[in-house]
Amino acid sequence: MALGYRSFLYVDPDQPVVDTLIAHLDRWLSNKGIGTPAGKPGHYVRGKNDVITVVDDEETDCRTYRWRREHPYAQGDGDMWRTTVTAVERPHAAGFWWTEVELPLTPPPDGAMSSTFMSAPGFVREILGELSCRDGQTPVLATPQWVSEEYLPDLMDHLADGTRRGPVLVASHHGREPDELERWSVRVSWQLAGLGTMFLLDKEIEKEFNEMVGRSHAVAPGTVRTYAPQVCLDDSHDPKRHRTLGNQRIRYNPASRVCYLLGMAQRDRTSRIPVPEEARDVDLELVNKEKEMRPDGNHAEVVPLPSVQRNGTSAKTLSSATPNGRHSPAPPAQQTQQRTQPPSQLEGHASNGDSPQPVARAGGHHGTEFQDARSPAELQHENAALREHIQVLSEMLGNYQRCERAILSAVSTLNDEMKTLRNRLREQRANGSAETPGDPETTNTP
Repeated sequence: MALGYRSFLYVDPDQPVVDTLIAHLDRWLSNKGIGTPAGKPGHYVRGKNDVITVVDDEETDCRTYRWRREHPYAQGDGDMWRTTVTAVERPHAAGFWWTEVELPLTPPPDGAMSSTFMSAPGFVREILGELSCRDGQTPVLATPQWVSEEYLPDLMDHLADGTRRGPVLVASHHGREPDELERWSVRVSWQLAGLGTMFLLDKEIEKEFNEMVGRSHAVAPGTVRTYAPQVCLDDSHDPKRHRTLGNQRIRYNPASRVCYLLGMAQRDRTSRIPVPEEARDVDLELVNKEKEMRPDGNHAEVVPLPSVQRNGTSAKTLSSATPNGRHSPAPPAQQTQQRTQPPSQLEGHASNGDSPQPVARAGGHHGTEFQDARSPAELQHENAALREHIQVLSEMLGNYQRCERAILSAVSTLNDEMKTLRNRLREQRANGSAETPGDPETTNTP
């Protein structure tokens, strides 16, 4: 399966991570017309190939929770769709929670790129508005935030944070009034929920920020710069890691297109990073508990198959400053669900954080008629060979998908540049100028 969305976040100590997650999951499921309670452990068969599993294991020093649904993918015949939400809550210590949405790996037959980009589930944004969540040491918020002068040192710490997995995005005010920038930033960051936080700079703060980071790391007027973890201002090669969405691309593209560009890039990047080791250990324990909950009692060996290693809002006050006295921007009325095909990178081991799929061994369990005379060693050898073959084929498919995306990106960039050139020509003709325009601005995608 392809990982279309992954968010992994820590939660500040002494916050009810599991109960908050259950409450929002229940509302989310209710809106979808699913009556299965998110807070009641069990194995629920809702229909053909439509199964929900809930695990809630509370010990003296830790509470572990998982909600998982596997059901048919509406856009593919026989393909499956899996959503997994996991949380760990510990007394007087930071907890964590992560969400994964996996879709079929194979692209749809019509060639449309619509199989691995998945919109952020609605409950993610709501939980971010209620709990204090962090990516490493960097806060992850439900909405873009204005930066005050007092908060600038904290923003610098966020940029230098080497423990975060996701991006910090900084948007320039240039060419937009504050209210307009707020509305626009909410729309373009909508698909970044759980993956990163966007910070907004007004005219004075932008000047101070650029002086602090230096020319090579500065935010150009009217652009959005995406800062990868562990910014190093003294490294002359470091600026290349922090991509800029340029003024021309922002100016001549609708907010929905900019939202897609930002969301696709960060799903690709953050989903390639394995979850921490402590989370992988929890995942293996929960897989065993899910296996024990099967009503047929089948305790078949769990074989980790190769999988793709990819991906209500309330205002929050930043710890050391009020963001220029402004309120957090309000979310748009509707969420546009977009699905595209970002590139994939394949890993052949369960340590990537994806939940291994249970594969029952053939041979007489619970009415299985097929009997295999081969020895366990022979079966294990064949199984290993098949896994290796699947991984090779999956890597070939991933390379094809990356090439396809690169071609489409190049075509899109060329189209954007042609639009820019045509617009400049129109403006010059309207002004009666005979001056030949220079080359259109070229920018990097985020």
